Amino acid sequence: REMFIEFIETSMRLKNKSDISFTNVRFSNLLKLEDQDKLYEEIVEDDHGNSPLINTLNQYLDEFNIVSPNKMNLVFFSDAVDHICRIVRVLLQPRGNAMLVGVSGC
Repeated sequence: REMFIEFIETSMRLKNKSDISFTNVRFSNLLKLEDQDKLYEEIVEDDHGNSPLINTLNQYLDEFNIVSPNKMNLVFFSDAVDHICRIVRVLLQPRGNAMLVGVSGC
């Protein structure tokens, strides 16, 4: 990732690295709960660092907890939200699938 950012900065010949930032850039189609045609859009955080995507994921979680006998208490931190965006993007592709490898929770 750092090599990619360095390549972009040098190819664009940016004078200051602060001219452009690739950190916390998220795109998702999860923001519209009720829409049939969910648009793939950039997720922009407000001035306090609150993400509308985290609020939407919490709404999805609340809906799941209402209908499921097994309640889940999840915390959506920044890295988890990034992974969720990637997984959703892969699974929504035609014949999309992914192998998720990780350790079980503590």
